Amino acid sequence: MNQILPTATTSDEKARGADCAVLPVGSFEQHGDYLPLITDTVIASAISRELANSYSLLQLPPVTISCSHEHSAWRGTVSISSSTLHSMIDDIYRSITDSGLTSLVIVNCHGGNYVLANIVQEGNAHGKRIALFPSGPDWADARQSGRLATSNHEDMHAGELEASILLHVNPELVRDGYQAADWTADDRRHLLTTGMSGYTQNGVIGRPSLASAEKGKALLASLVESFASVLEILRRALREQRLRTRARPSDDLMGLGFDVTRVAALGEYFERVEGPSPSTRCVLRPAAQTMGAASRAGRCRLRSIPAAASQARCSAGCSQRLDRSSARLSRGSPFQHGACKGGATAPPSRQGACRTYSSATFQTPGRAGERVPFGTDGPAGES
Repeated sequence: MNQILPTATTSDEKARGADCAVLPVGSFEQHGDYLPLITDTVIASAISRELANSYSLLQLPPVTISCSHEHSAWRGTVSISSSTLHSMIDDIYRSITDSGLTSLVIVNCHGGNYVLANIVQEGNAHGKRIALFPSGPDWADARQSGRLATSNHEDMHAGELEASILLHVNPELVRDGYQAADWTADDRRHLLTTGMSGYTQNGVIGRPSLASAEKGKALLASLVESFASVLEILRRALREQRLRTRARPSDDLMGLGFDVTRVAALGEYFERVEGPSPSTRCVLRPAAQTMGAASRAGRCRLRSIPAAASQARCSAGCSQRLDRSSARLSRGSPFQHGACKGGATAPPSRQGACRTYSSATFQTPGRAGERVPFGTDGPAGES
């Protein structure tokens, strides 16, 4: 029996050194009388396991309940809202990137999770590196490689494809009788309104009678091969982003219309405090990140981000400091023993987090006299 959950230790993952995580998304929904409620989860986990082993990825545990509302007429089906699934993906992406990974691939094996396509589109438009796999063409190619007799459309649910993969990876989960469970419903134009019960009585739409373990093995092999282009796109996006961010941080502020002389001072400051990674250096967030969200519109923040709880140290050994009292950049002696003074001036909830907050303000040429706070949080205290 193949493991559905990953069993790697933290030492295993340290040795692997993955830069991309793969997240299986399944469901807990009816698959007729012969396949289990966890069918989508088993398949998503099997694909993710093959990808992780072939491409040295971090395999995450599966999301086991998703948006299965079209199956609600059958006992045992459980769903969450699309907004809940959206929040889960957002939180998981934030967590893996905070820990040093650079991208996330969602392996979705439930067709009702329409929101995942929107999550991926929106995320990439806002600078994230996230992909959804397999696509419809990926499945079509896999069917051809496995010599399946059915298409994506006619074999929609609990059919030849799903039964074949389960027969290959976890045959003990397939109950006898699937050979006589075929159900055809090619015209499903009102599916979103009626749900699955409007088109099938036994919960199946497809031809499980045609399934075999050999087809399941070929399906997985084809998907592993198709995934190479997905990973290349994500890594190319990372390389391009790194090239863009090699420009002076001041360029981002100039694009927002900040006063040229003060931006020049900022550029000099940040060039002096560059460090090896986001967890050990002072950084000025690019405009695309700091200005993109509505809750942060018009705000730009200066942060120091060592991740220590108390008396965090700025590894850059800052040789300049922000003078809060005069609201300007000024030269000063190196921070004592390299310790960043930001914790003392951070809000109470972030004391000791080594955040260099400045009350410095900048004037924009288009709005004379208006002063924009520099180093402030969004309205809800977001960081």
